[in-house]
Amino acid sequence: MPRHQLDHDLAKARIDLAMSMPEDDFYILDDERVVTLRFDQATNLVGIDVDDTPATVAHSQRWRDMVWPLATHHANLAEAH
Repeated sequence: MPRHQLDHDLAKARIDLAMSMPEDDFYILDDERVVTLRFDQATNLVGIDVDDTPATVAHSQRWRDMVWPLATHHANLAEAH
């Protein structure tokens, strides 16, 4: 496969993944709790929800595991842009 086709395929995969990502910002605290941040229309933080439902924790962990390999480490952000 030509390099340009591979780049295009990777970019499309990232766009598809981004479009299906959860809308909420969340942090996985540990193996038992997830924090979801709630924002208003002006993007002000208006609340924090702690969820210990096993299904929610597992869902968040799956998303983390899927996107982690695509992430850019903060130390490399300047180089990436």
